[in-house]
Amino acid sequence: MVGSHASATGPIAMADYDGDGSLDLFVGSRAVPLHYPAAASSALFKNVKGTFVLDAENSALLRDVGLVSAALLPM
Repeated sequence: MVGSHASATGPIAMADYDGDGSLDLFVGSRAVPLHYPAAASSALFKNVKGTFVLDAENSALLRDVGLVSAALLPM
């Protein structure tokens, strides 16, 4: 993963959310440092040939989603 992330990482979960047969990554955000309890942004990363790449389009749906304390992705 390359890039900056302003939120403190909370739960992480892996699942094949894009249906291509490889495990992708959800990174939930637990807090925004020095701004608690401001809503944090979480992100989705696609597995592209073994490298996790930010899925900007789907991650936009998770912008300011809140303080994530758990993650469970369906199998």
